[in-house]
Amino acid sequence: MEDFVLQLKNITKTYPGVAALKDVTLEVIQGEVHALVGENGAGKSTLIKTCTGAVGPDRGKIVVNGKEFSAMSPKLAEENGIAVIYQEFNLVDELSAAENIFLGKALRKGIRIDRRAMEERSAELFRMLDIDINPRELVRNLGVSAARGDRQGGI
Repeated sequence: MEDFVLQLKNITKTYPGVAALKDVTLEVIQGEVHALVGENGAGKSTLIKTCTGAVGPDRGKIVVNGKEFSAMSPKLAEENGIAVIYQEFNLVDELSAAENIFLGKALRKGIRIDRRAMEERSAELFRMLDIDINPRELVRNLGVSAARGDRQGGI
């Protein structure tokens, strides 16, 4: 028997007049790579959002490392090691590159936000990814290629 890190069992999600997911089952073993492929409206995003708690299923079970859930919340998903990087841009133009990276998870010193630590960690991440972005730069000043991490079109 396989040890699944994630199982979606008979997941169903309907919206008024539309069955976005109908009895979908997916099983993932640690180290596996899966691709969800399909036309627009096929339910790919809905399935991913079900895993992360952004959308609750109407029916079915989510099993993470043997723990069974009828639905996830974003916090519960995070606590169980589930994270997703969405393809859509959801950046805040008025914030810096570093502030966008830590949006909702700001590093703190006591009750104060530690901008210096966020900028230093962001600079480390950019170096690891070989991306030339100043962590203090406002996102509105970055080109799309920089925001996507395009090494050819960075700043």
